[in-house]
Amino acid sequence: MGKCTWPPNIPAILDIKAKVSAADTTTDYLNSKIAVAGGLTKTILNPGANEQLQISAPAAADIYVKATAADTTASYLDSKLAVSGEFTKSILLPAGNEQVKISSTYKTRFLPISDTSWRVYGGTVPFFGDANFGSNKVYRVINFPTQTGGNHASAMTSILMPENWDQSNILLRLYYNRQTYDANNFDFDFQICGIGNNEALNPAGVVSVTKLFNTSHTNADRLYLSTEWSFPVQIAQPQGGLIIVKFERGADSAAGQLCLYGVRVRYGVV
Repeated sequence: MGKCTWPPNIPAILDIKAKVSAADTTTDYLNSKIAVAGGLTKTILNPGANEQLQISAPAAADIYVKATAADTTASYLDSKLAVSGEFTKSILLPAGNEQVKISSTYKTRFLPISDTSWRVYGGTVPFFGDANFGSNKVYRVINFPTQTGGNHASAMTSILMPENWDQSNILLRLYYNRQTYDANNFDFDFQICGIGNNEALNPAGVVSVTKLFNTSHTNADRLYLSTEWSFPVQIAQPQGGLIIVKFERGADSAAGQLCLYGVRVRYGVV
């Protein structure tokens, strides 16, 4: 009969480990297989059979996101960013932890429809109405009906410009929908002028431009935004000046009414 020895002969617990390979019992074997770069460092915490390595980053002050390795050069990122039009850029932090701020020099206003701030007139006169949004949600609109012959349907409003307006072009965008769809364009004439202090109430510098739009919309119950159009406006005394805007629908071939919900206005400031 064989003998049983108690307690059983179990290898020491220090010999039980997960090895990278059978050669991991060699001092610094794992260390020799791992390389670091880009400012990282490695430190041997425990060599040999239970080898451990620590991978460390540099001090927090040196950690940043680079555009390229050359981003340590002052204004490197700034030199790669170009802006135009209404945008400007400024360097907040140079080199290493470089930050560049992109800003718009334009301000935005919205002109909603109200019976007191808009005037309507014309052949088949536009009329104020209410647009329903879901249950008990009503929004005021101006409806431009179909015109015939030489008739026009017109609506006018005014914009009080701020003291810091730079007299650059006025940018306008319409918010609208149409009650009936066909593939024909709306034909709208935009007239815009500025009146400043001690200037004639019938100014000569009226900008009049005809715009055709709404060729791609196929749904009659959606809110749409027109293209943003740019209009030059000249006012001799712009401080506190008024911008007068007129929207006029002519005898186009588009079916049904155009419902105007409001106008977005953008302008430059100094």
